[in-house]
Amino acid sequence: MKRTNQNKFNKLRREFLPETLEIVERPTAPLGNIIIWLVFVLLLAFILWACIGKMDEVATARGQITVEEGAQEIRAAGTGIVTAVKVKEGDIVQCGDVLYCMEKEIEQKNIDYSKGEIGLLELRIDLLSNLLAGEDITVYRKDYYNTEQTEVIESIISMDESARLSIEECELAVQTAKKQYDLAGKNLNNGEQKTDYLKEQGKLQKAVNDLKSTSQIELEMLQDNYQYAVSEAEKYKKLYEAGATAEVEWKQKVKEADSLKKQIDVKKINIENEKLSQKQNDNSISYQIEESKGDYQNQKGTVEENKQNYETAIKNLESARNQRTEKLYEMKQQYLEELKQYDVQIAEQYNQYENKDIIAPFDGIVKSLEIEKEGAVVAATQLVAEIIPDSDVEIVEAEILNSDIGYVEVGQDTDIKVDTYDYQKYGKLHGTVVYVSPDATENEQMQKVYKAKIALTEDKDRQWEISQGMQCTVEIKTDQRHIIEFFLEPLTDALDRGLRER
Repeated sequence: MKRTNQNKFNKLRREFLPETLEIVERPTAPLGNIIIWLVFVLLLAFILWACIGKMDEVATARGQITVEEGAQEIRAAGTGIVTAVKVKEGDIVQCGDVLYCMEKEIEQKNIDYSKGEIGLLELRIDLLSNLLAGEDITVYRKDYYNTEQTEVIESIISMDESARLSIEECELAVQTAKKQYDLAGKNLNNGEQKTDYLKEQGKLQKAVNDLKSTSQIELEMLQDNYQYAVSEAEKYKKLYEAGATAEVEWKQKVKEADSLKKQIDVKKINIENEKLSQKQNDNSISYQIEESKGDYQNQKGTVEENKQNYETAIKNLESARNQRTEKLYEMKQQYLEELKQYDVQIAEQYNQYENKDIIAPFDGIVKSLEIEKEGAVVAATQLVAEIIPDSDVEIVEAEILNSDIGYVEVGQDTDIKVDTYDYQKYGKLHGTVVYVSPDATENEQMQKVYKAKIALTEDKDRQWEISQGMQCTVEIKTDQRHIIEFFLEPLTDALDRGLRER
């Protein structure tokens, strides 16, 4: 407290001192000197920094974020009528999303027709497979089928019945030829047996002819009796002439001899008749043997002919069966080939049906729609929309002014300020120039500009999202300059122009 009072007293005393004594008693504060020296040091540091330090020289250009491929054109695969527009400009679409619904009535009719034909072909193939496996296909008549399927079943059954009828005729021909062949064989055996029998008969007849017949023996006995009777008649004649016997006895002996003579004559006639009959029998047997031999040869020829007919009938039967099998197999193969063609055709029709709707071929953003109303007619390959792909490789397309193009080269680093985000808060994007167009084009402001593409550098720490179409400012680092040159350049330019002007 005492010290505070003393300070107040000293301050009050100085207020009433003369100016000279006041300067001595109360000197100037050092803050001013410090500020002066500080300003001087800062000015010197700034000059040194401006002379030594360098800053990037940039070319500024406007651009937008897009993908490497750029906007892709979507064209119609075929001709059709638009029935619905499913998207609008700026919509985000996924791969496979429908852009336009197209009328599909004709395609659906084609698919239905192909399905019907495929069903009929599969039915034909099943029927033919069953026939080749030896199964009865008339059971198909018991199931319910539509009119076309029923006609297919009946036509194949009718075709197979016709083929089976031909086979049955061939089988009947084989049976008939077999019977004729067997009968001819039996007749041939009978003819051979008959010939052998006749030959045996001839041998027996010859043996019989070689033996003496009963009539011959009887003739010899009659001749012996006749000789005896004649000798007895001569004896009785002599006795009669001698008067030793009666004339009646002599006449009786002569009568007996004459009777035997007559019997001998009759027997000779009978023997001659028997010989003639035997000769006729011999001739008849020989004739029958020759006739039997002729019949045997004829029967042998008939057997060979019937054998050939039988073998031909068997071959015809085998041929008919093979023809039926081959025809069934050929028909099945033909239907299989047609089925393959229809499989390809219906796959194309399904493809046409699915491609009738115009879909997004990749993820992206709809940039533009060429058709915005239902009922529009679309021609094949007609441009209907543009989609910017949602690619992993994002780039910036920038328009370099004609005044800056001389300083821009591929490989230069860039800073990109996205208009949507405040770069002071969110920061900048970084990239590298990867392409500069060799020729200038006119932009919407009728300015000559050069197209440049900047590949963005991957930034894992970035917390904000970017998408195609965002506008941005691109700063291309073309060179570095000393800081002092930025301040001296206006002076040097003015001095240069001033020294040269009249």
